Formats: sequence, structure tokens, C-alpha cells
Amino acid sequence: MVYNVGLPHAECRYCKGVTGLEEAQAGAPRLAAMVARLQRARPGLRFYYRATTPLCYSKGQREAEIGQINASNAEIRQINVALSEALRGVIPQRQILDAYAWADTACCQAYDDHIHHSLLALDHLQRWLSVVCK
Repeated sequence: MVYNVGLPHAECRYCKGVTGLEEAQAGAPRLAAMVARLQRARPGLRFYYRATTPLCYSKGQREAEIGQINASNAEIRQINVALSEALRGVIPQRQILDAYAWADTACCQAYDDHIHHSLLALDHLQRWLSVVCK
């Protein structure tokens, strides 16, 4: 199972009053507990956490939009760290997939818009399989 969670506040229209980082910090222990329960119930199941990828901007965007994307990316990095640290006690380090770093090397040419990156799907799959098949 490959799982991703974590969204910066600016991209979460349902988030009210808290930042994405605050939500991640509050939810990380619950996520780790859920994964531990899942693994006890299904011992053969491998759980992989895929870190959230960075947002990208296009050449035509205004300075303010670029500043917001940069701030969101800083928050995404912090969210990824908080969730990864919580999961380290539950799953092996190699099952924490750093998709942020994977996408960052190809940013932004392979993005469909500022969030979605269908052109990176095969690359991410190959990287994940290289971890699984070791």
C-alpha cells in the first residue's frame, strides 16, 4: 500500500484556522497508530509513505503567486518531515519514499499544472519499484 497525506494550508480549501503543518503534527501520531494497527491486522502488508511533492509555478505567474508557492513548498517540507518522523517508529526508513526530492529534480517541466505531474508518474513508479525490489 502506498499512502500520501499532507497539504499546505493555502491548497486546502477545507482547512479552517490551522496550518497544514499543525494538522500534520496533530495527525501524525494517529497516522502512525493506524499504520501499526493495519500491520498487526495484515502482517504481510507493506505500507509505504510517499511524501508530498512540491508545487510548481509557470513563467507567466505574478511575483505574489510565486511567493505563495515558495511558502507552500516550505510548509510541505515541514509536513513531510513531521509525518516521516512519526512513521519511522512503525515502518522501515526505506518504506518512506521521498517524492518531494524525486519531483524537485524535474520541476516544473513535467507538471500539468502547479500541483499535478502526470508526466512524472512513470519515474515515480520506477523509483518506488527500485526500493521494493532491493
